[in-house]
Amino acid sequence: MSTIQLRPMTATEYVDFHAAFVAAWADDLAQLDDLDAATATHEAIARTAASLPEGVDTAGHRLFTIVTADRAVGSLWMSLDDDGAFLQEVTIDPTLRGQGLGRQAMACAEEVARAAGSPHLTLNVYQHNPRALALYEALGYATLKRTMRKRL
Repeated sequence: MSTIQLRPMTATEYVDFHAAFVAAWADDLAQLDDLDAATATHEAIARTAASLPEGVDTAGHRLFTIVTADRAVGSLWMSLDDDGAFLQEVTIDPTLRGQGLGRQAMACAEEVARAAGSPHLTLNVYQHNPRALALYEALGYATLKRTMRKRL
């Protein structure tokens, strides 16, 4: 297993991060909100622009590239405010999953939050992502609430 580190994301890396994040979020929105692909993509673009209007320089947000000694293996986006730290996104290259890199990335995220003075790190995870759910539960994250929906 490789050891990872978080490196501040560059503006060039942000372009690729943004494209991948929007595509993944659009897929989630389409599934969760029963949207067509075009509408889901439009929503993901608009919401991301609202959250990160200045890209990597957006105040209150920290974007990192997850790296091993020899290459980038993922990305991590965290916001920090008076309420604490919130993990917006963590992604590991799909070809490298199952090697403990996500677990290491979470440990790094916790250290960033701790160093920023946050008493906790909060995150959301979609129910249709059992792999992420299992990881977060194994790391000691507790469910605070559950949102339920019935399609009519």
